[in-house]
Amino acid sequence: MINKSILKFLMLLVVLSLFALQAGANQNSEPAEYEIIIQGFEYNPSELTIYENDTVIWINMDAETHTVTADEFDSGDLQDGDSFSYTFNETGTYDYMCIYHPQMQGTVIVEAEVDDDVPPVADFTANPTSGVAPLEVTFTDNSENAVEYHWDFGDGNTSAEVNPTHTYLTPDVYTVTLTVSNEVGEDSAEETITVGHPVDDEPSPIPGFGIIFAITSLFAIAALVKKIRQK
Repeated sequence: MINKSILKFLMLLVVLSLFALQAGANQNSEPAEYEIIIQGFEYNPSELTIYENDTVIWINMDAETHTVTADEFDSGDLQDGDSFSYTFNETGTYDYMCIYHPQMQGTVIVEAEVDDDVPPVADFTANPTSGVAPLEVTFTDNSENAVEYHWDFGDGNTSAEVNPTHTYLTPDVYTVTLTVSNEVGEDSAEETITVGHPVDDEPSPIPGFGIIFAITSLFAIAALVKKIRQK
């Protein structure tokens, strides 16, 4: 017969295991809320990365009337102290602005929920990958299970944004490295950017060189013909 103490201990282990399984099932599954403050004619933060089913709340703390307007949502007029919330159910990049002050712009990036038990896989695209200086390049992240981002643009500049834009001022060939990480590990991906010299930097032809060459050639031909006739 099983000892009662052992039986109680086994039952306790079962209960604790059930709690652990439930906690694991709920990890990263609860929707979160984020606040964006509207103040000083700015959205702060102007770029926010969230996960599917998360909610963003905009709070106007300006004396001016503002809006949060996008193709997918519109707050209407927000007076001082008013707020507007929107739940993002699909992944994607959502750009928005204030219709009264178009210089006020913001972006919400919605990503698929990350499984921290799976190592990240780094991947990105660059557009364009070649051109003349100054060359502005937009980098788009396509990584999986990434939590943190570190961009090395190859010219001494870095960024922690998800989808940064960088301008190369000096002609050269640059290797861009994206390193992504989560609690399990990290991974890196590379892309080459070729920056050439501007057209104005190319050597210009000598002014009038073509005309001078043509006249010189005519004199040479005339002298040659004259010499032949004298023989």
